[in-house]
Amino acid sequence: MKAEWDILSAQWLDGVRARETALRLLFLAWYTCSEPVHLTGLDEAALPEGLIEELFEFLGGEATQDAEFLFVVAVMADVAPWCLGSNERRWEAIGERFWARLGGAVPGAETFLGRGEYGEYFAMQARAVIEAAARPDN
Repeated sequence: MKAEWDILSAQWLDGVRARETALRLLFLAWYTCSEPVHLTGLDEAALPEGLIEELFEFLGGEATQDAEFLFVVAVMADVAPWCLGSNERRWEAIGERFWARLGGAVPGAETFLGRGEYGEYFAMQARAVIEAAARPDN
């Protein structure tokens, strides 16, 4: 995970502004906070100040219509909103709005395949959401 972070963050800092880089960095920055360092190999204190907000805005911010981005932020805001920023309630509200905007149209797990740690995490999340929605009790 550290090697992936090093490559992607170097690209970002060098001015390479690509959607894929931003999505994966957003996840890794969030994951660094939501999981212990012995699992991630990443130190939360080493994250550049304001990176999550910068990535969020680059990807369209609250105005986005990008289903993948909506899903990713909604999941992160559900699991650990405090890892997106200090205003936990703001991120919870964004997550709720993003879930509503998705309207149940969750990207399939195949969307995330072959995309590093980001892909593995969100493929698992997509499968879980889709399976939960298919249960008869829902």
